[in-house]
Amino acid sequence: SSSSADVLGLLTALNAFYNANYTIQQLYDLAAAVEPTDPCLHTCNLLFNQDKGEITHTLSTLPYQLIYFDSDKNTQVDTIALSKLINYSESEQQEYENLCKMILLATANKDYKSFNFCLNKSAEINQTFLPKKNFATLQDFADENKVGLFVAHSGTYMGFVVEPSRYKSVEAKATELIKKNWDTKIYIE
Repeated sequence: SSSSADVLGLLTALNAFYNANYTIQQLYDLAAAVEPTDPCLHTCNLLFNQDKGEITHTLSTLPYQLIYFDSDKNTQVDTIALSKLINYSESEQQEYENLCKMILLATANKDYKSFNFCLNKSAEINQTFLPKKNFATLQDFADENKVGLFVAHSGTYMGFVVEPSRYKSVEAKATELIKKNWDTKIYIE
């Protein structure tokens, strides 16, 4: 989200400086006119249309912890070029629709198993357009440890989403796996 943060940060600063009173949605609209954007102006969990800059759904609160890293710190992703290459098949579009419905229910019901399934499936579909190095290694770890796997759909970050009650049992193993396969800093939130 670095480019989204830059664009939205500048728009937010100009909005405040000129007392323009643009709404957050209007700022997202402007940012999306520049390039596909991420919902950097929100701290809640969202389903977000990057091309249109639209929040499609706000998810119920589901506590989790993150372990993530930059999987390819030497690669710059051209989000504009990438967005032009992405062409989801009809079956992938239908699968995303089903995943959206499932994740809404999963967060509402605090159902981590279904939540993780949605994350993992979305990450898997993304591999078609922006493959991540050693993805199968992370996918296997996520399956074996019953955690969610997330990837940046237009960047190089990826990692795990872990239920708070299970975090201590997963953290050391995840950190070891990442250190073994990538030369990068690990972030934990």
